[in-house]
Amino acid sequence: KNSKLYAFIGTAEKGRLLTKITVFGTPSHASSPSKDAAVVKLAKLIEEFGKNDENAVISDDIKEYYKTTYQSYNMLTKYLISNMGILKPVFISNISNNAEDRARISTTFAITVIEASNVQNSVSSDASVLIDSRIIPGENTNDIKLYIDRKIKKILGNEEVKIEYLSEMEPSVSKGKGSSEFENLSKIIRKIYPDISVSPYLTLGATDAREYSNISDNTFRFLPCILTPQEAALMHSDNERISIKNWGRMISFYKEYISSK
Repeated sequence: KNSKLYAFIGTAEKGRLLTKITVFGTPSHASSPSKDAAVVKLAKLIEEFGKNDENAVISDDIKEYYKTTYQSYNMLTKYLISNMGILKPVFISNISNNAEDRARISTTFAITVIEASNVQNSVSSDASVLIDSRIIPGENTNDIKLYIDRKIKKILGNEEVKIEYLSEMEPSVSKGKGSSEFENLSKIIRKIYPDISVSPYLTLGATDAREYSNISDNTFRFLPCILTPQEAALMHSDNERISIKNWGRMISFYKEYISSK
């Protein structure tokens, strides 16, 4: 919302739990559907998870992020950022209207794959959904498993349900802000991009950086180029690419960073 440049250093990233939930019901022909249909039960469950009402957590890194990007918000949000300590619930409610902001402060639950009958006139005896949970640091996969179990019991009670955990990754631990390595990285960024504002950041997706956490206390996620909204939209999309100018910027950054070691 303004022309200022920001450099976001990912000091941590969210974890992931991929869960398949299968519910069971009475099969029937579409001409006389059962009230006990599995897909109806599943729809109630999907609606509940779609609320994404997990508790919000504002870490020190996230506070720093919003203070750094203060100028990019409207007057109301600026006021709430300035008074985050006493107006935290109002601040959370305000930014939660934006999907990306909500993902920065809470574990999210995305409904991705839904399966039931593959015949148009048949009501299946079972129906399933894949829920892709992205977990904020401070919580873990066991916390989210318990949360999912509570949600299922709340909506379906003692109905027969099968839960399968297909993939699990714990969120990383932030060890960056305030370290000498973070400060050195910030210094190099400002040398390549003068007048830029640098801030810690929670990486919402999964990266290879987590594989280095066992051998380094300082693992960062940073893309040293200036992305326009159009260029950012090409990530994981058709014809994914960056501009030649950004390619040159990245070379300059890594040359400077490596020579500083």
